Amino acid sequence: MYGLEAELDRMDVIAARSHTGSLEIVVVAGEAGIGKTSLLRAWSVQRTAIGEVVLTAACGALDRAVPLDALMVAIGTHLHAAGSSRTVEVLAGDAGLLAPMLGLSDGAAPARVLTDGPAGPAVLFAALLRVLQRLAEHAPLVVVLDDVHLAGPAFAEWLGFVRQRGTAMVVVVSVRPGEGERLPANESIELGPLDRAATALVGASRVDALYELSHGHPLFLAELAAGESATELPESLVEIVSARCDELGEPAAATLRSAAVIGPRLDLDLLAAVLHRPVVAVLDDVDWAVARRLLVDEAGSFSFRHELVRVALAASARAGRSALLHREAGRVLARRSDADPAEVAEHARRGGDVLLASRSLRTAAARAAQRFDHATAEALLDDALQLHADADGWLERARVRTLRGHYAAAYEDVERAAPGGAAALEVGAWASYFDRRFDQATQFAQDGELATDDLSVRARCLTVGGRTRHAAGDLAGAQRLLGAALV
Repeated sequence: MYGLEAELDRMDVIAARSHTGSLEIVVVAGEAGIGKTSLLRAWSVQRTAIGEVVLTAACGALDRAVPLDALMVAIGTHLHAAGSSRTVEVLAGDAGLLAPMLGLSDGAAPARVLTDGPAGPAVLFAALLRVLQRLAEHAPLVVVLDDVHLAGPAFAEWLGFVRQRGTAMVVVVSVRPGEGERLPANESIELGPLDRAATALVGASRVDALYELSHGHPLFLAELAAGESATELPESLVEIVSARCDELGEPAAATLRSAAVIGPRLDLDLLAAVLHRPVVAVLDDVDWAVARRLLVDEAGSFSFRHELVRVALAASARAGRSALLHREAGRVLARRSDADPAEVAEHARRGGDVLLASRSLRTAAARAAQRFDHATAEALLDDALQLHADADGWLERARVRTLRGHYAAAYEDVERAAPGGAAALEVGAWASYFDRRFDQATQFAQDGELATDDLSVRARCLTVGGRTRHAAGDLAGAQRLLGAALV
């Protein structure tokens, strides 16, 4: 690791402290391209080599729409590789809640009702912590997450939850200064430019020119060193990377620019479908880009060498072409059963397909609610309704607002969702019940029961009606309605 030996040594010292039973939370901060990802990867490899349990993942631009996703990906990836017996052992009694969220079960996420309330996040946080504790029983545990400034508030809240309980492990995260949530760290490592000595290790024969042009910035240094000469500084990284992409020739250059527009990790099947080209032909282009060090191949998974490289290439694509690529990518992904709805929504929105974007945002909101992050769910539904408003969307937001205790706003959505019939009346009943407006709740429940032929909706209306009567002291009425709900 050029110029990062001191940081690696310091992280080793911090890890050793955790072996005595302490929780160590380390934030590695630095601007884009300064070497955070390289440092975390190198250190993760070292800790794995000495037998520690190392969980790694990176946050993406859409992680705010997927609460705790990077952490769950890290755990799920490790358990998938560990095998089914180890997975059963580690998940133990938390399998019912976590297995679907970790991608380790074919079943749907646990069904939830409007009675979940504020205890939900603590339930999920505790379950994740218990899994990590089981992983740490036989070897020291290290959790390494990159680009955490892209994570939503749920991750910072989870770290605070873990810190209060003092579990023995190391959590190392990288962030860009001044971005994202404030994290409860007890150690901070700041990365800056490389010095002249480290620059010489990259390009000894041209050290003076490279250092003068790059000012020790690792990404600019690497791009300049990859060229045949370094005599002048281009106006931007876009120029550097775009010129290197053009050297690939056609159609490889167009393939790479299209991939850059679509996203940071190359999905060969997706890219081929969007470009209407054979997968093998696309793979040939990708292999050529790997050979020219624009892409990296990690065990058959291709990605751009750095996010700034991808952004530079994407910036060189025409706006009309970018919109078309996003629209096609959204539609292709929407046909996949395992597609990330937030990703589908982002592509559809950038491509101008507002109906698909709205529908996918609602699916993403449901996933956020399953993870008890109702604030994120409401924000996603706000976006969905701005793109395309209908009764189902208003009703979904009314449910989330009820769970958040925002009853007045929930009533407004119930009124907007009136065309939804009995389903809207049921949500109105629950909002009124929690708001302790028992007469109003009773009326909503009765109207919903009479307005529907759907047995499940009728049962839910009877249930909320029974709960309301019980809370109001009418035990006989409660027994009658709750009994009818079971029929």
